[in-house]
Amino acid sequence: MSDDAFLVTVVTTPGPSGPGPDPAPEVRAVGPVTVRNRQGDSEFAVTSSGMVVRDKWPRPGGGARWKIRVDLRWDDIVGLGFDYGSHDSVVSLWAVSASSGQRQHIVDARDFTRSQWDELARSTAPLTNGRLAIDLTQLDHPGTPRDA
Repeated sequence: MSDDAFLVTVVTTPGPSGPGPDPAPEVRAVGPVTVRNRQGDSEFAVTSSGMVVRDKWPRPGGGARWKIRVDLRWDDIVGLGFDYGSHDSVVSLWAVSASSGQRQHIVDARDFTRSQWDELARSTAPLTNGRLAIDLTQLDHPGTPRDA
């Protein structure tokens, strides 16, 4: 996995050019995107080939390295959704595996801001040709915690 997958392209609109209507707000490119959590130690990338979550791990003597925790190809995923974990009250994003039908924990929802989730959701559907989407209504109302 190349670090190239963790580049973010931002497209901005030009400033006001004179009288007339206000310019459109900043527009994020629909396509590959990477977000980093508030602490800067976890990244979530959606790319043309799939999704990757990586975490920063400290090294002995200082410094850190990035370790990939989740690396899933879009064709390996049949569903995405927010839900609670087993015996857990934390809402998380889960992916359902095409091969096993089992769900896999991707990342806790609280690790990223709502605007970051908006950005990830806007990018996922186009990258999967509409086959998969991140439904943000489930982020706000995932249902009730359960023992699964």
